[in-house]
This record gives sequence, structure tokens and C-alpha cells, in this order.
Amino acid sequence: MDVADDRKAVPSSEIDQRTKLRKRCELATVLNFLSVFEPLLKSKMKVTAEDIEMAIIEPNDLLAKLHVMLLKGIPPVSKTLDRTDAWVTALCKKLTDWWPWVADGDLPLTENKGKEISKYKELEPTTRLVVLKALCEIRLKQGDAVSYINSTMKTGSEVSTFRKKKICGDERGTLYWLDGNDSIGYRLYKEVRGFESKQNDKGKGFLPVIDVQWETLATSLEEFREVVVEFSSSKIMMEVVL
Repeated sequence: MDVADDRKAVPSSEIDQRTKLRKRCELATVLNFLSVFEPLLKSKMKVTAEDIEMAIIEPNDLLAKLHVMLLKGIPPVSKTLDRTDAWVTALCKKLTDWWPWVADGDLPLTENKGKEISKYKELEPTTRLVVLKALCEIRLKQGDAVSYINSTMKTGSEVSTFRKKKICGDERGTLYWLDGNDSIGYRLYKEVRGFESKQNDKGKGFLPVIDVQWETLATSLEEFREVVVEFSSSKIMMEVVL
């Protein structure tokens, strides 16, 4: 089956949800975290970025395993974590404790006598993504993660090891990022920064706020080649290692 036929087989609603996810910088952050900290997480799951996207869109066993894996690295660890759906309640407790330090806006999920389990499944995929990204941020703040970064740096690794790789930019302020590994897959992102005015807390005057929009440009070898062809015919000069 060719690529065109494969796309036709995917429900339009699923494609729409995937498109929304791929416009969020949180998705790139989650994939980067799972890729860079794979040795620390000791994950035996061999999953691709597409697998993770689908799990966020339609919650499944993979999504549960990802959350359990992260929660087990954030003390105190719940003794009931491995029970079916118990991880959702444990997740709520961690989010309540950490949310102001790892995310913006209102907390979308709180513990509610078990009702949080069904509510989690009813959340929009983009909200589930924000929650997963927040959990990655919490995991990153744990002592073993900090020690892992420090020890890796001491062995000669660069700071760039723990960051997405910026490969170029243009005169309009658009940045292009390459990230991934052989297991989870490689992706090319476009980051567009804009500015908007927001009224300050006192209601007097406006403050400039940076508005960051992301777009996933390529997720496969074929898409990378298409991007190279497109960019080679434009004023944007970049080098992509295929």
C-alpha cells in the first residue's frame, strides 16, 4: 500500500487530531525527553513518535505504560501504581503538587474519588499532551535526572545532547529544529515566533508577549526529501542529514 492509500485509510478525525498535536511544542518536548533520557528511564518499550501520538489521541496501554514509567521515578511512589488505571489518580496527586512550577494555566485534572479516571479519558488530546509534558518536566526535576545530566556532561558530552538541535533560521525569525533518534524516529520542526500585546495585571498599559507556534515539517525520509526540494528552490538555505 502506498503512502496516499495509507492516508486514505486513516479516519479524518484522527488526522485532524494528529495535525493539532504536531502544531504543539509540547509534543516535540515530550519526544525529546523520551529520546534523550531513554538510558535513565530504562525503557524497554520500542515505540515510535507515531505510536505516542496515537496513544495520546486514543488512550491505550502504551499511554498508561508511559505514565507509569515516569511516575515510578517521582517519589513518593504509589504502591498501587501498577493496578489498572490507578496511575491516573497518582498522576493527579503529582500534578497538584507540581503544576505551578511545570506548566501554565489552570490544572486540567484533579483527584475526585475515582471520577478523575473517566475525566482523563474525556480530555482533548492536546490537553492530555500538556499533562504528559508536565509529567516529563516533573521527572526531569528529580535528583537522578539531574545527576544523569551532570555525569553525562563530565564524560565529554555537550549541552546540546539534552536539547533539540537548531539547524538554521531565516530573516523572519523562523527557526528550524532537528530532533530524534533511530528508535523513536527523526523529526524536523519549524518554530515561528510572533509578538502580541497583553494587558498587565493592573489593567493599565500592555505588555509584549511572545507567541510561539510550532509545525512538524517532516516525520519520514520521504517528507525530509520533500522539504529539501522545497527549501533548495527558496531563499532558505539549510543542510539536512538524511
